Amino acid sequence: MFAREEMAMKKRMMETKEGVQKHLAKRLGSADDVLEEQGEDAQNRIERGRRTGVASLVEERIQLSMIRGEFANLKRRGKLERERTPGLDRTTDIFMDVLKRNGVLPEWIQRQKRVQSMTRLLQRRLHVEYARACMDANPELESAARDVPFVRTPTYEAFSARVRGVRSIAEDCAVINSEILTYNLQVPALHLQRLKLDLQPLIAEAALQRPSSYQEARQLYRCADREGLLGVTALMEHRLDYFSDDGSMYQGGGGSNITTYWQDQNGLGRGKSGRKRRDEASQHISDLMMIPIDSLSRALARLFSI
Repeated sequence: MFAREEMAMKKRMMETKEGVQKHLAKRLGSADDVLEEQGEDAQNRIERGRRTGVASLVEERIQLSMIRGEFANLKRRGKLERERTPGLDRTTDIFMDVLKRNGVLPEWIQRQKRVQSMTRLLQRRLHVEYARACMDANPELESAARDVPFVRTPTYEAFSARVRGVRSIAEDCAVINSEILTYNLQVPALHLQRLKLDLQPLIAEAALQRPSSYQEARQLYRCADREGLLGVTALMEHRLDYFSDDGSMYQGGGGSNITTYWQDQNGLGRGKSGRKRRDEASQHISDLMMIPIDSLSRALARLFSI
């Protein structure tokens, strides 16, 4: 009797187990069908859930480690890793970083800064030249006791003709264009090249920045005169390296001989041979180089004033 009941119980257990397995297989099959129907959205939600869970677990472990003080004695603690330049090996990257920290720049970057500085000086010279033209157009306001707005201002055509008649401005523009040409030959990529400087847009910009009164224009003129912007060149601190050994200036795209101009203005070497004249002018230029740098611009303005 007991053996029969035991056999029946085992049979029921086996049937129950088979039923559970069939039910689970059916459930899993339906879940797969649902995933296939929902496509990648369901898979993405599952993956996001897993990542969120892992991130939470990692954050919890990090917080516990910080509380225990496990991060207190790390090597290089408090030092940020330097960003490396992609595409460079470690030795070259360290070498470039040392050059950068010591202020050493590639030649084309230095020349780019030089061109930008020269362009700003020329723009300021044109701005002062327009203020000077406004003063010349209103001479009756010179004795005014207070700020008086200009009665007349030069037209764009008249100011453009005035600027193009100033030899030093044309020479400065030629020097800048010569620098731009050299810069374009040095840059490592074509898109870094610059166009030649055109005076016309600079003249138009200077005409738009007109001073509001005669007194303001006179103040601009006096400041520029003290700084040497109104001499034979507004770029003198950039053009000192254009002097050759014989005292003449290199022909930077059509520039004139500055030594000859200086001789004509100061009567140097008249009646002497060409070689002696060049030697005398070269000696005067050497003496000029001994002037302290803080007063060099004022000295040049006095010597080369036009």
